[in-house]
Amino acid sequence: MVEDDRPRPGTPRGFGGHFLPFAAVTLTIFIADQAAKLLIVSNLRLYESIPENGLLRLTHVTNTGSAFGLLRGHTDFLILVSIIGVLGVLFYYRANGRESALLRYSLALLLGGALGNLTDRLARGAVVDFISVRVWSDYYFPTFNVADSALTVGLFALAFYVMRNRATEKRLEQEAAAGITPPTTTFPLGDGEESGENDSGEESSATSPSDEPVAEEQRAEDGDSSDRPA
Repeated sequence: MVEDDRPRPGTPRGFGGHFLPFAAVTLTIFIADQAAKLLIVSNLRLYESIPENGLLRLTHVTNTGSAFGLLRGHTDFLILVSIIGVLGVLFYYRANGRESALLRYSLALLLGGALGNLTDRLARGAVVDFISVRVWSDYYFPTFNVADSALTVGLFALAFYVMRNRATEKRLEQEAAAGITPPTTTFPLGDGEESGENDSGEESSATSPSDEPVAEEQRAEDGDSSDRPA
């Protein structure tokens, strides 16, 4: 059975049976992020890179700000924002998580990433970044981590979900305004026969070819009996 990802009115709220895969994706992102950071901190000195040059490097750096180094030194404020974000994702999932698999997994990516960076801020006072990608020449993209990657993918997936839903709602509104209704469904009865309704709304009736000889015999018998004296 194919799941319909379109939102349905009156969708019941709650975590429900979809919570297990949602929690599994969230936990996978969190564990992968924390395990990778632990390996970096244990094996690389701060600002050390492996290799020293190349398209992709592992570089041990810390970030007291948010993405791309914004709000540096505002750790307490970022911890508060992260906690609010985590709670917001959980409440949004509880209210709308059953509507779509795409929505559930995008929220799981956001939650796993947010928990990963929040744990760093609480435990270390700064986020550990280690993935360094060279864009061109000696310019490298700002160093990031697994949690940042999950947050980015989750945001793009959530944005796609929202835009798709808006497009679907707009199309349905246009169809309703134009008075477009779905065609009448017909049900096959036999070889090439269908039951339905005619233009006046009455059911169409048809006599099967196999019933015609029986009808002729019945009419003949009725005629013979009428000719007999009472």
